[in-house]
Amino acid sequence: MSTDRNIELFRSKCTMVMYAFERALGSYVLNSGYSENISKGLLETICNRKGLDLNSTNIEAIIQETFLSEILDMALHVSKSTSDHEKLQELFDFSKSLELFDIRNSISHPNRPFPEGYWYRMASLASHPAISTLGMQSVIEALYKAEEGTLTDPPELWKMIETWSIANNLPADCDHDITGLIARNSEMTEIKKALANKRLNLLSIVAPGGVGKTSLVLECLNVISADTKWGSLFDAIIWVSLKTQSLTADGIETSDRKSVV
Repeated sequence: MSTDRNIELFRSKCTMVMYAFERALGSYVLNSGYSENISKGLLETICNRKGLDLNSTNIEAIIQETFLSEILDMALHVSKSTSDHEKLQELFDFSKSLELFDIRNSISHPNRPFPEGYWYRMASLASHPAISTLGMQSVIEALYKAEEGTLTDPPELWKMIETWSIANNLPADCDHDITGLIARNSEMTEIKKALANKRLNLLSIVAPGGVGKTSLVLECLNVISADTKWGSLFDAIIWVSLKTQSLTADGIETSDRKSVV
């Protein structure tokens, strides 16, 4: 069982490698020579968010304001006419499968849970063959140093930079944080499909008590809240719970609180 000290070590190692990964992506975009391939809509989104003038702001300044998903998109755009594109697409897909954006958000929000599995996911990305093929040696070096325990803190501003999120009041701690959800990928996919359907105004999830309905919904909403593509569909996520009992290590506990608003 991991101690608090171990969890902080995992967080520090993950933070160091994530920083190297984002910097490597930024350098790749800047050095590509194909910045004109970046979607104007993406550039406008970033500039509007930070109050920048697109016509008078250079690409380097814009990159400094990107979210992880945006710098990955930029790298894909600039590589379209090169042999790197396939490898970057592979890296992008792998990042999504690892839920890398959730890991980035956990780094930026120290009060959020940080499962030790996040570090192993980050390490698997840093050791992905595409990293070496794309010449991102700094990411590999950061991984080696982290494994050796030679840790270097990224700039505090980078760690605390605002990460994209739909406004929400989702609970910081969930019952399933320790173990994660198991064998619920298909249900997650179906819920997301339903939520993306603008014709559906109500979605009901019905099952016997105790099978994990609440955990499933919370996990899905947490993923959605940190994914930029959902921003055009939802202005906010409001969580209201009528549960008065919860399962803890000491058994079932009853709370006087009838709702969370």
